Amino acid sequence: AICAFLHDGAVSETVLDASVRKMGETYRARQAKIARSLKDISAILTAKQREIFAQRLMHEVCMSCRAKTSGQKCICGMCGSGS
Repeated sequence: AICAFLHDGAVSETVLDASVRKMGETYRARQAKIARSLKDISAILTAKQREIFAQRLMHEVCMSCRAKTSGQKCICGMCGSGS
């Protein structure tokens, strides 16, 4: 529906709005599932493993964020590359 709307306006604003809402809900549900899975993984680790897991996870999040925003500096400081 979104592609059709952008390409030739073949769908109504109402259909577009419904499609955008559905995409948002799908994304929200997926992110919640990922967060629950990461929490479950963390729960079975030792304290040291949990520390390493959190550091590596945050590093990947920060690297992805910086790549997408063309940033050269870590803003949150969680990944340890904030200079």
